[in-house]
Amino acid sequence: MKLQPIASTLLLLNCCVAQATNEPEIAPKEVTYCQLAKDPSPFVGRRLRIRAIYRYGFEIQRLESAVCCPERGAKIWVEMGTLEEDSQKLLHKFPKGMGLVLAVFVGTFEGGGPYGDGGYRFRLTVDQIEKIESTARASPGHDPVWVPQNCETTGDNSGRQVLAAPLHEVGPCRAGRAEAGDGTETNWTFPLFREIVPSRINAIFRARS
Repeated sequence: MKLQPIASTLLLLNCCVAQATNEPEIAPKEVTYCQLAKDPSPFVGRRLRIRAIYRYGFEIQRLESAVCCPERGAKIWVEMGTLEEDSQKLLHKFPKGMGLVLAVFVGTFEGGGPYGDGGYRFRLTVDQIEKIESTARASPGHDPVWVPQNCETTGDNSGRQVLAAPLHEVGPCRAGRAEAGDGTETNWTFPLFREIVPSRINAIFRARS
């Protein structure tokens, strides 16, 4: 008779554990890259869904915006965490070694760095890749057409910026091949300094006027 209360208690605990296990995972919060980069602190510790460009290569694993943002924001390091089977299959479609991928990522956002090479205060640890839109094989200075170019950083999206990428990540020209989401590739050739030098000069004169 004394065993009956114990058995009932164990049965109740098993039911509670099973219910907790079967509960659906909390849906990630949808956020744009511009929102996240502008004010990242409120999102720290949360699971997020974000459409962005993942740029990776030698000492680079970071998120970039898929559109021009009104202003510069925090840099975000990327780590690939434990991925489910479907996400692993998508990960295998990423270009080997160095590349750019426009995709929808889900992961946990963290603060309190430094992360990566020490220059990143925030990190997104990806646990799910929902969709790939475009991929490109990368080399210094070779950005596909779907990467935002010459975005204005002074309040609107219609102008030009001083430099689209750090100098150590660009080469003497923009030339290469991009692979779109449908598997097709596109050629592009844009002399880098033809873009950068005039925009830098114009930005200096605008700043002084």
